Amino acid sequence: MGARVAAESVSKSYLPGPGASPVDALLDVSLVLEPGTFTALLGPSGCGKSTLLNLLGALDRPTAGRVLVDGRDLATLGDDERDAYRRKTAATVFQFFNLLPTMNALENVALPLLLDGAAPGAADARAAALLADEPTGNLDSKTGTQVLDLVSALVADKGITVVMATHSTHAAARASRVLHLLDGRLVP
Repeated sequence: MGARVAAESVSKSYLPGPGASPVDALLDVSLVLEPGTFTALLGPSGCGKSTLLNLLGALDRPTAGRVLVDGRDLATLGDDERDAYRRKTAATVFQFFNLLPTMNALENVALPLLLDGAAPGAADARAAALLADEPTGNLDSKTGTQVLDLVSALVADKGITVVMATHSTHAAARASRVLHLLDGRLVP
């Protein structure tokens, strides 16, 4: 079963170096991702897609606003709880693969769950949210299509929630919902 994810007026700023002015990566982004949905974040490089994924996956914390997963504010989680959230709830597939080549995408996502003691069948079911950062970006078109087929099947068959960042309008078209990001903001 997927998780309900909400970003409420989320902003994220970075200090690129000592004495530098802050850089706004996200500005007042609000969205709701219902369980069992496939959402694409579409936009050019530097628009905030990966930053938003990092916030949704508890890899980073917002400068302002809140990220809620099933009503729980991710910023209130302690280190152990954040680690457990990333192992049990939010799985991330990156553009530059940090995957085991002998395993398919689902097996790679389920691996941390297995290492955490989940039974093999339960590991697949517990991959409740799947964040994908340009998962087809370094693939040929045939393999990219296969990855998108797998993601679509996971949403349909397992009811997981998928958020995919992409530059590709072709890849985004496979999602049931497309959100456009530009200069750190959601745009119509």
